[in-house]
Amino acid sequence: MNALKSGKPPSQPNLYVGKVQETEVTLSWEPATEDRSIIALYVLAMSKKGKFQEICCDPGISFRFQVGGLNPNTMYTFRLRAYNGFGRSVPRQIDLMTCPGSPEPPQQLSSSTNSLRINWKSSSSKTGKDLKYAVEKQEFKDGKKIWKVVWCGHSNEAEISLLDSGKLFRLRLFAINLYGIESCRSISTIVSTLLEKPRPPIISIFKDNLKFMWDVFNLPRGDPDTNLIKDAFHRFGKNGLVEVSQVRNILKYLGVRPHHDDIENGGINTQLISLEEFKSLFFSPLCIKYTLESLPSGQIQTNDKKEFTRLFNGSTNKCYKKLSELIPGNTRFRLRVCLPYTSSPWSQISFEVPPPPPNVPVVVEISSYQFLLKLHYSPQLHVEVDICKVRCTSYVRTRFTFISKINVLCLVNRE
Repeated sequence: MNALKSGKPPSQPNLYVGKVQETEVTLSWEPATEDRSIIALYVLAMSKKGKFQEICCDPGISFRFQVGGLNPNTMYTFRLRAYNGFGRSVPRQIDLMTCPGSPEPPQQLSSSTNSLRINWKSSSSKTGKDLKYAVEKQEFKDGKKIWKVVWCGHSNEAEISLLDSGKLFRLRLFAINLYGIESCRSISTIVSTLLEKPRPPIISIFKDNLKFMWDVFNLPRGDPDTNLIKDAFHRFGKNGLVEVSQVRNILKYLGVRPHHDDIENGGINTQLISLEEFKSLFFSPLCIKYTLESLPSGQIQTNDKKEFTRLFNGSTNKCYKKLSELIPGNTRFRLRVCLPYTSSPWSQISFEVPPPPPNVPVVVEISSYQFLLKLHYSPQLHVEVDICKVRCTSYVRTRFTFISKINVLCLVNRE
């Protein structure tokens, strides 16, 4: 009887923080080391703005509790008390902040030959204040994947510099709050830099054509990223092979336009494809294409945009264009190199396109005093006509210039 009267409340229990996430936190507890009393109940309470609310009552069975439904990047206070027949213990209280929300995957805004500009959105505008962001780039060292921080700042936009041209890069990011707590990593995104700008085409007149020639483009040294392509390939394959039906998914995963000709026109004639075959189809010199476009100086623009006309899109380093298909006058031509996953900046050159040669004039009507000639019309036509005198072996050469749509000319014999 005296032992029952001489008892006392439990000592202050121990409270531990387990895994902290954006909306969940795991807490566990145990009695104080020196406390040998029998504890009947543990009561866990939570406060967000000063007012505590009980969230768990444990009769000494589980000794842990997972708190859910929390807000990201928010401070919470947790309080634990132990109870026995003589009262309650001194509370154990801890403050903790949940992790910031994981940002959305980075999106590529623009690129140059050695830099990339990306942006992203925070997972929540209300809880994303005072956050710092870090951008990581995947690298491979001794065959192992590592992530290296390449940018850190408070902006939702970043420029990654000092990159190789014409290469693929995998990027991801995470947020860091004022207490140094990091969010989960975002889903990664594959982006690419531009190829080096080619030299402008060499233009010359060849018979009734304009001839365009340009340098054969050489890919950057090495593959775009052998390890990155290999990693993507094996995600969708097994034993070093993938089904052809998965090729489109691999390309999409690598950020390559999925409408490649080799898929659309049945260029792959097997059910399975190896890594080397995949690389030769989409990441080899065979994939290089050249695009040539023109813009005459007098061409009318629409919506304040310069509407270039495509003249050529193919894999050879030269092409011909008939003069009759071009508009005479000063014309701007531009050339770029394309690969399935990236392209180069445009190189430009201006050239004075001559008018096409007219057809031979056709005599429509002739008499003693005059004859009619039918002329092939061109925007600017210069015609030379030999006017022969009747009963005379000499002739007079006359030059006419037409700037309007006149296609019939009357020439009077001069006696």
